[in-house]
Amino acid sequence: TGGSFGSKHVTSKVIAIAGALSKVTGHPVKFMEDRIDNLAANDAQAADRIYDAELAVTKEGKFLSLRLHAIDDYGAYFVFAITGNTNMMSQISGPYTIGSLENGIKAVLTNKNQQGVFRGAGSDVGNWVLERLVDATSDELGIDGIELRRRNFIQPNQFPYKIPTGNVYDSGNYPGVLDMALQHADLDYWRQEQVRARKLGRYIGIGLATCQQRSTYSATEFWFHNPGPATGLTTTAESVRIGIGPTGGITVTMFSPFWGNSPETVVSQVVGEEFGVDPTTVSVTYEGTSQGLPSAGPGGSRMTVMLSGAVQGAAAKVKEKMYKIAAHLLEACLDDMEVREGRVWVKGTARSLSLTDIGMKAYWNKFDLPADMESGLEGSFTYDHPYTTAPSEDRKDLGVFYPIMGHAAHIPIVEVDIKTGQVKFLKYLAVHDVGTVVNPRSLQGQIRGGIAQGIGVALYEEVRYSPEGQNLTTTMNDYLVPTV
Repeated sequence: TGGSFGSKHVTSKVIAIAGALSKVTGHPVKFMEDRIDNLAANDAQAADRIYDAELAVTKEGKFLSLRLHAIDDYGAYFVFAITGNTNMMSQISGPYTIGSLENGIKAVLTNKNQQGVFRGAGSDVGNWVLERLVDATSDELGIDGIELRRRNFIQPNQFPYKIPTGNVYDSGNYPGVLDMALQHADLDYWRQEQVRARKLGRYIGIGLATCQQRSTYSATEFWFHNPGPATGLTTTAESVRIGIGPTGGITVTMFSPFWGNSPETVVSQVVGEEFGVDPTTVSVTYEGTSQGLPSAGPGGSRMTVMLSGAVQGAAAKVKEKMYKIAAHLLEACLDDMEVREGRVWVKGTARSLSLTDIGMKAYWNKFDLPADMESGLEGSFTYDHPYTTAPSEDRKDLGVFYPIMGHAAHIPIVEVDIKTGQVKFLKYLAVHDVGTVVNPRSLQGQIRGGIAQGIGVALYEEVRYSPEGQNLTTTMNDYLVPTV
């Protein structure tokens, strides 16, 4: 997917403080903070939420309705409104056919660190609450958790599927993902090991979560923060420009801010596939904002989809001109042109021209080009959100604002020391349905990194306060993170 881990929302404070002090004093000012300052006031605390949650089910285990009421501690200020809760609305019913829902939010301000947005803000908490309800239902009805999930999954033939909030899931095969996870987990062995270990005083736990991960947000999400939005944003576009030079080299220009989260990898790989060249030979550059085409930048788990769409659109324009030049030079039919292996071929023949051949003609041999064709070989394209709708006036339908929905099944197997509370991972298995894979290595890194961060959230990372509101987590000895 591709967001920016919330980093863009909390930088203005430092810039503003240093700039204001510099202006007042007439001297350069450097802003510095130690770890105590950062832990106490870094503007990016995770969700601090209390849920009152109910899941209505039949005695056969069919899910009917979901009710969630949250008291959400946002810290001292609203950094980015109630995004952690509104984001969650795009996947609030999870992978299940839940027919209706009620969601209430009470936002409170305290003296704590402000709540920020991070790694698909809202997905983690929403998935956790819903899966806890599913497990509680399994215990209460005496229905195996695997079977209970199967009975309530959205089926492959039901997509695209509209959930009660109005968002639409594009596609999926949730039973297939669960089947694959179970196939590799070897649960029969681990359940036997669980019984054997218990006799020896050891405690092994086997977990299961089947959950959603939305991507490709639309600006219409902001509409239901307020009854009447001032801006009425309706798109979050991305643009690229592709140029092939006279030596055949391909350069792609991006217009989004640069966060260091490697959108260049996505762009170069898609360009490589479009033109049949090695992605490492593709140059990726950035244009300044004064000359930029529309770009919303990283955020909302959207850059892979949006940049891929922009690249394909720009590549189509470049290839259209390439084909016209090649057809003219080779005296062939325009419809017979195709690009592969970095060359333009006449289909079904051995006749072809290299990108260098075409680039040289396009830039330096005007007389060899088709009549009335301009010199040069480049194309720009702005890709708008592929599928978005506005909320209804009464906000009972929030519209489509996160339509591309990933799905995963995670099975952790752990041993717990009941005296110390220490958790040891014996096995962790994750199966993800991610749609079209652009870069397998980046994908694996995202999944493994997400698992590590999830373990950190569940077992280690916590900013604690005393009943009097005093921050008790002031060093990295107090704030623990997972280690290798």
